[in-house]
Amino acid sequence: MITLAQFLKILVNTNYMTDESDYLAEFLDVLRQSKKNEKEETDLNNDLESIELGEALELSKAELNSLFYLVGYCIYTTKKRNTHCEECISYIESKDGEDFQDFSKLIKLKDYKDGCLTRPSESIFNVVKAVEYMFRDIEKNLCGR
Repeated sequence: MITLAQFLKILVNTNYMTDESDYLAEFLDVLRQSKKNEKEETDLNNDLESIELGEALELSKAELNSLFYLVGYCIYTTKKRNTHCEECISYIESKDGEDFQDFSKLIKLKDYKDGCLTRPSESIFNVVKAVEYMFRDIEKNLCGR
């Protein structure tokens, strides 16, 4: 019982802090959090399917170009800070020659040398675009527009 009790509470300034074992209290939180994350992921998938795009939620070509440019910048900074996972980078960054004619005009204008600016992949751009639509839908409902 004493051995079990030492892992139920995180003690400060003890030699247990240097031990690499897991505390049972934190373990239970991890289990609860993983169940909560699964439920939130299911809710997010349902939200993505239930978005009805009205006229107010449609993005103009200028907004789509700006969003495409912004996503490319976010990918660039992510690559700069986290270069550990090549598979992750290949998923979010557009491959050479893969271009979206409708959305990449701003990047082409600002790209003085070919390949200097990062272009997002189609899949990650669609995810960010869906999040933008959800944000605008929530904003519209909150503001009563």
